[in-house]
Amino acid sequence: MAMTVLLSNATSALILILPWPLFMVGLVVGVGGERYPHLMKKMTVGAAGFALACAVVAAGTYLGGLTASPSYVIVRNLPEGLGTLAIGADVNSLTILMSILVGLVGLVVTRYAYTYLNGDTHEERFHQ
Repeated sequence: MAMTVLLSNATSALILILPWPLFMVGLVVGVGGERYPHLMKKMTVGAAGFALACAVVAAGTYLGGLTASPSYVIVRNLPEGLGTLAIGADVNSLTILMSILVGLVGLVVTRYAYTYLNGDTHEERFHQ
């Protein structure tokens, strides 16, 4: 029973985790992309692959019937009577489909750019 609840929560957690590696690579690339272009390329492709992997695993748990939509952060009694703020992910078939689509297109674009720009003199400008 506890394992089923844990896996059900993992589906929504994967959807929430999915964009963070891409965001972090974007921050790193903005700071030092021109100094280490080969490392930046590998980090970008790796983050896109991680996003796709998270989407595929989330799809597997969703298709297995392990879905839940918990709230991970709840802030009650906001000022001015605004109510409650809850952060979570509502996982449904559209969420899964869009996650896989975005992850796949992101991986294809980064891999294409990785091979197309290989050896170009202005390659580091693309990864900034």
